Amino acid sequence: MGLFIRSPLNKNQHAYLAGKSTNTALHNLVGKIERALNNKEYALGVFLDIEGAFNNATPASLLSVMRSKGVEHTVIH
Repeated sequence: MGLFIRSPLNKNQHAYLAGKSTNTALHNLVGKIERALNNKEYALGVFLDIEGAFNNATPASLLSVMRSKGVEHTVIH
C-alpha cells in the first residue's frame, strides 16, 4: 500500500501542490478571520517560521523518518 494512501497529506497543505500556493493559504486564512469577526468570535493565529528546517536536517534523520513512515525503498533510494 502506498504512503499517501496510508497517510495522505493534510487538507491544509498548500506547498508543492498543483493549484495551491501561498495565495490560496492566505485566502483561506483571511476567510476564517472574516467569518470569526462577522460572528463576533475571536480569531487567534500562531505562525511559526522554522528557518532552515530542511537545510539543517541530516540525511540520516530524513531516511529514518521516511522508513518509519513506510516510504518504499525505491523512493528512498
